[in-house]
Amino acid sequence: MKAIVFSRKILSFFSEGLDGFFSSLEVSNDISAKALSSNNANVLILEGRSVKGLKKEKNFRQADQLLVHFDPISLGFCLIFAFRYLIRGRLKPLKILRLRNKNNESRLYLDLKVASKKQRLTERAYFPTHWTNKEFLIWMDERKVNYVVLRWYNQVIQEQDVNDIDILIDDKDISVVRTGLSQFLGTRAVDLFALSGGETGGVDKMAYFPPKIGTQILKHRISATPHPGFLPNIEDQFLSLAYHALFRKGYEANLPIDSRGLPKASGKIFEELRRLQEIAGVETLLDMESLLQCLDKKGWVPPADMISRQSSNNQWIKDVLLKTVDYSAGLKGSYFVLVLREIVEQWDNKEEMIKDIQNAGFEIMLRREIEVENRDTLAGHLRGGNWSAGPWPVSGGRPCTILVVQDSNPLPISRKIKKARPTLQNARILFKTEWRSRVNDLVGKDNSANFVHTSDNNDETLEYLAHIAPDAIGLIKSADGLL
Repeated sequence: MKAIVFSRKILSFFSEGLDGFFSSLEVSNDISAKALSSNNANVLILEGRSVKGLKKEKNFRQADQLLVHFDPISLGFCLIFAFRYLIRGRLKPLKILRLRNKNNESRLYLDLKVASKKQRLTERAYFPTHWTNKEFLIWMDERKVNYVVLRWYNQVIQEQDVNDIDILIDDKDISVVRTGLSQFLGTRAVDLFALSGGETGGVDKMAYFPPKIGTQILKHRISATPHPGFLPNIEDQFLSLAYHALFRKGYEANLPIDSRGLPKASGKIFEELRRLQEIAGVETLLDMESLLQCLDKKGWVPPADMISRQSSNNQWIKDVLLKTVDYSAGLKGSYFVLVLREIVEQWDNKEEMIKDIQNAGFEIMLRREIEVENRDTLAGHLRGGNWSAGPWPVSGGRPCTILVVQDSNPLPISRKIKKARPTLQNARILFKTEWRSRVNDLVGKDNSANFVHTSDNNDETLEYLAHIAPDAIGLIKSADGLL
């Protein structure tokens, strides 16, 4: 087991070492909540004020065990700050544990099991404290990992002003990196953005880039010779930074909103865009409006469902890209695409599911089975390319059956739902939440999966159909009285 001690008082006890109790052990006098959460340790050893970090589950859920010093102050902090998790069973007291160092000195600790039900897997991984960034990239290169350092390579290699390294990585290499790093106790952060997102990177998240763009970046990568590592080619460096600024950072990128703000423009992202533009020869102004037009021209603007998901943390998207969208797409009716995933073929209950949809009051206008050889291509166009398991035990797999559905009696969106799902057009689409739970209860906990995906509104439906079944667009317009 890998352990980190967080204390300002008892470091001398651990500096003598423990007799084989942990495979790796580090001591830290940084007792901040950020320090507690920024590591891949199996065991967090807490004393005094560091126990206050138990106030939030995100600060300790990466660990398997917590050892809290068995003294009145530490135990008091534990009771105060971790009480709700103890009551809910997310922290379970196991025993009083005695640790003994090589000088035969001993200390008592309350051993707590971390029994959190929340998913722990994120993009973030950690490499050893004593490695430099350059040594980490050499380690990656030795394993022939297909990746690129997305941004700030010069600062990364020179150990300058970079909180973590942002890596775009091929799905097949995620396990290589994670398994390899799991052998070490790590506190230096690296964010691994897999091509498909999902459990290969972050839980049930969309891919960082549309899969077609991410694949292009890796395919055209260049070596950073004579230094270790790989980079996007120079044009992709410019475009990916512009994409990052607009669709990830939004206003936080500190770029001018339009060309009127260019005379006073400055900042880290603006200066790097200007440097890359001069080298790549990309013709565009460097304000947000112009960069959006440039990305659109180059085919780098993500599809509607990716944009809507990214809007939750990006006010610029809400202000500029979503406010002008007509989610009804000029249609009077309510239409959506319902996608059944491959797991339903394994469960052998597809026909029962079709009946469930009809019994819920929906009219199925079109049913189309997707040929196996076409499923990968289709998956890349929908759901941000992420068809992973997410928080379920089993992956639902790729799209296998497409249903074009009409709802003649749509339900209005409540203010609460609208805040959480700003692009949702018809509240009846949320029937899938209860339906998903009911079906998963039937197949059993160990076999449960996210087996269904839907578009959120008419506009998104038409975009889906442009990739899935262009002929069905006419079917919808005809039903709506437009043809």
